[in-house]
Amino acid sequence: MRRDYDTLPPEIREQGVDFHWDNRKIWALDLPVEEIETSLLEWQLDLPFWAHEGVKYRLCPRLVLEDLEAYPDHKDRVLSADIRYPIDIIENPGGRLEILDGVHRLVRLMREGHRRVKVRRIPRQSIPLIEI
Repeated sequence: MRRDYDTLPPEIREQGVDFHWDNRKIWALDLPVEEIETSLLEWQLDLPFWAHEGVKYRLCPRLVLEDLEAYPDHKDRVLSADIRYPIDIIENPGGRLEILDGVHRLVRLMREGHRRVKVRRIPRQSIPLIEI
């Protein structure tokens, strides 16, 4: 099943993956963990992925990173994000590495000054295993 792309902001439609996934199916995958530079994922902090004040796709994670106190709901999620778990990523159709699960973890890691992050890279051939 494909997402309803008409409801997504244009900047997400242009950059995002072309399927909808189930996080529980992602977590069930047995994948190796590797480390990459946070800079490879940082571009996503400028996309309005997060809801704010009840409105979807309204808040860019970078704003939360820059002023945690202004966004108490996300502050709690960032500070409680369990960074023991790797971030799940996939190469999107544009060739960039996209986070499928773990944006709050990335924000916490960057806030704490980490330059590298543990990830699990999901191969595109695994898409049928994680699609909704």
